[in-house]
Amino acid sequence: MKRCFWLTGLSHADFFSVNTGLILGDSETVIVDTGFNLESARTIYDFAYYIAPNNKITTVVNLEKHYDHIFGNAYFIEKGCKIIAHRDVCLTEEELEQYKKGANDSISIARRRENREGYLYFEGVKPFVPDRKIEKDSRLFIDGVDIEIYLAPGHTDTNLILYEKQEKVMYVADTIYSGFLPTFSFGNVSLWKSWLSALELIERKNPEVVVPGHGKVLIGEEIRKEVERHRELLISRIAE
Repeated sequence: MKRCFWLTGLSHADFFSVNTGLILGDSETVIVDTGFNLESARTIYDFAYYIAPNNKITTVVNLEKHYDHIFGNAYFIEKGCKIIAHRDVCLTEEELEQYKKGANDSISIARRRENREGYLYFEGVKPFVPDRKIEKDSRLFIDGVDIEIYLAPGHTDTNLILYEKQEKVMYVADTIYSGFLPTFSFGNVSLWKSWLSALELIERKNPEVVVPGHGKVLIGEEIRKEVERHRELLISRIAE
């Protein structure tokens, strides 16, 4: 791969990690999701600089609204990046404070909870609104690269799928949980049916590599198997 990269194993919870992506133009780099906290964002930024030190890191694309995909945004905004996301993706001060409090309250050790150590984990996370709001299937042009952006509601109503067609790499966020059970708790029957359509999009585009939101990156036949597994789980949930 010369254009498309991914970074796996970034901070998350519940015994799995979160993945992000990078797409290199001739002089610009696009970041696909920014991780769960400031440290993840720094890791992503340094990795992007390492693999293309002459590129300017200009753009972040958020593939959904959940915090493990957007909490690193502030670091990239401070570096001069523009944020592209679904029109309903944002982070308010009130939402951020509520999340920090919830994280701190979940700490089981009383002394650590009283020390507000849950808040420490999210230092540097700040509210934001996207610079470009996606409302329909779109494209992102950077020098040397034509990136396709698709609406892909399902896991949430804000999910997007990114496709770099030169190298046939697709970044799908939580439309695919590689190896893990997909999370249905944020959706409803209507969204789950849309999720099935997102899986059909993956099949129709026939990528060679799929970068999921969580779990290992999928290549070749692994993609078909995971798409089918997700389809069966969705059909079962809808029937219930």
